[in-house]
Amino acid sequence: FIQQYTTIPICTYKSGILNYQTRVPAPLSNHKDFEIVYIKSGSAMYTVNDSKAVAHEGSMIFLSPYMVHTLDSLPDVDLEYLCLCFDSSLILNKALVADLENNRFFIKIHIEPDSVHYNTLINLFNEIYSSTETAKPFWEMNVMGNLNLMFAYLMQNNLYLKASQPSSTTVFSKNVINYIEEHYHEYITSHSIADDMHYHQSYFCRLFKKVFGLCFNEYLCLLRLEKAKVLLINSPDTSVTDIAFEAGFSNLSYFSKKFREQYKISPNQFINILSRVLGRFF
Repeated sequence: FIQQYTTIPICTYKSGILNYQTRVPAPLSNHKDFEIVYIKSGSAMYTVNDSKAVAHEGSMIFLSPYMVHTLDSLPDVDLEYLCLCFDSSLILNKALVADLENNRFFIKIHIEPDSVHYNTLINLFNEIYSSTETAKPFWEMNVMGNLNLMFAYLMQNNLYLKASQPSSTTVFSKNVINYIEEHYHEYITSHSIADDMHYHQSYFCRLFKKVFGLCFNEYLCLLRLEKAKVLLINSPDTSVTDIAFEAGFSNLSYFSKKFREQYKISPNQFINILSRVLGRFF
């Protein structure tokens, strides 16, 4: 993935062309950001909470904050997709933001190209994506304007579901994510987080595995690897050792091993590829 990091809390993702043989297995994700995925070509299997569905070329997938989700390619089908990921603070209606972040509202997850709403939404998506990528003067105003037009359209056309109250697993996942975001760079274990959140460790571990699809240590390692990847992109003059420690790894060789297992290349190879792709000389 190539990510474009910006001066407002929004970034773009490009998958490149993935297939079932060469893909990196995608773990379940769960975060406070809003995410919109556009299937540029091919088809994908996506999981949201406990539901699975297939999205085909042209589909848009709306992932509200704290939804447990993943996206994966299908056998014998090449997949390419684009993604916008942004903080809900960019939405001007703060009551709506609170409803989204507390899961009182969920935007309709899957919009197909044959929907009467599709053209409006995909045009807004393309404008937001293009503006974020090109970052022309005053692009932030264009992004925020179109983003708010999109959410106004979604709400005015009833493209959302209303929940009576957040589920216990939603509250759990939200609290866990906030805790890990605050402490991932420190030494933390399932015992320490369970203790701080007032759970028995064995119950915490069972619930964590059920909600996130991974054990706590696996999830924490993957999150730290993503944090390290961001630092490698945004801090080219910082040594790999310092980046590993800043992301929460206490051992450089372990960090390098896990980075290679997850991304199929070493941290230094990742830097070299970014240098060529982005034209940045690290």
